[in-house]
Amino acid sequence: MAGGVTVNKTAYRVAAKVAGQDPQMDRVAARVAAAARAEALRHKRSGDLAGSIRVRRGRIDRVITIDAPEALHIEYGHLAGGRGKGARWVPGLHILSKAVKRVG
Repeated sequence: MAGGVTVNKTAYRVAAKVAGQDPQMDRVAARVAAAARAEALRHKRSGDLAGSIRVRRGRIDRVITIDAPEALHIEYGHLAGGRGKGARWVPGLHILSKAVKRVG
């Protein structure tokens, strides 16, 4: 390499593992989940949806999920009224995306 610097090929894994053990990861994930719940509660009939937002902890990372069967449709949008001429697009609410942006 240029300048004679060599980086261990698995350094990214070690760095991710170290970062994943930092309690700050849990705090930020909790803040994002709380912001997502608040966003979900802004919409009518979403009390169950807000209650289904969870933080899951992996070996290294955190994942905020919506454990509801209709979660993808609510988050990203869906067709309503069938597949024919009467169908209309219902825009997604982008609850998780907005929560991440709010927390920064």
